[in-house]
Amino acid sequence: GGATLQDPFAADSIWNTPIPANPALEEGQTAKRATIGGYGGNTPLATTRYGVAVHLADSTTPKVRVNHLTNWFGYSFVNGVLVTENDTPVGGSDKHIVFVNQDDRCVYEGWIWNEDQNSSRSFGILPGGLDGDGIYPGGASMNAAGSSMLGGLVWPSEIRAGRIEHALAFSLNNSDVLDDGVAVPFTHSTSGATGEHALPFGARIQLDPSFDVSTINDPVQRIIAKALQEYGAYNRDNGGTLALYGLANPEDHPTEPSWDDVGVATPYDQLSEIPWDRFRVLDYDLQSGGGSLAGFDGGGCGSFS
Repeated sequence: GGATLQDPFAADSIWNTPIPANPALEEGQTAKRATIGGYGGNTPLATTRYGVAVHLADSTTPKVRVNHLTNWFGYSFVNGVLVTENDTPVGGSDKHIVFVNQDDRCVYEGWIWNEDQNSSRSFGILPGGLDGDGIYPGGASMNAAGSSMLGGLVWPSEIRAGRIEHALAFSLNNSDVLDDGVAVPFTHSTSGATGEHALPFGARIQLDPSFDVSTINDPVQRIIAKALQEYGAYNRDNGGTLALYGLANPEDHPTEPSWDDVGVATPYDQLSEIPWDRFRVLDYDLQSGGGSLAGFDGGGCGSFS
């Protein structure tokens, strides 16, 4: 691992740590495996719609104050945010957006971003930025699980290189998300379901390492399947189906190929050749979701008011 845009966060973060041989598995495997396998071929890689838009800033980018459209942990504004001139969010209702300062490595993230008003339903500063652990304190993230939206993101350049060297992130339908608690170290949960079939936010799944990925015909799906064996994927949001997340705006990154260039369909690419009935759920510890921003002052990347 290494703290780059395509492979962010500390080398020992959950995102960059491979799954060891013979990991402990969570109880209730039969029901949980049936949940994952039940999505069958309706398991897309979300790219230009419901992926994540990432925009790059630097020390020359003007700093602005972002208005929270709802009261957020007692705050109405995030001050000193670097918002690029091009600040188009991802398509779809979530309108997720990430700004990364290339000079000081600060990371800012928003949910339901309004580019015309520098406002957001919620907006935050990621502790540790690009070099941290990719987790928000107190459940203060812009997704349902308390993690950075950079975590688990698939980039076109990774497909072109033929290898993904980090864990991925996925969503589940709310009826399959555990209602009570979140898997450590994730920090946020929402209302969901009860029963052995349900997975908490932060649960890590792994494609059976004994599965022969060479039997997958599509080269893109082979690359993703290999990453799902070596690093797995974390449950980080709820949605209409089980989906993985990709970069929404490769055209804004000069060194990135387009999704079309690497053989990925937009706005979704169905991962129908990956055997979703061959996944297992790794052991996790639950903690309560939610909390506060007490003790976090913006980490030198901005402030709250």
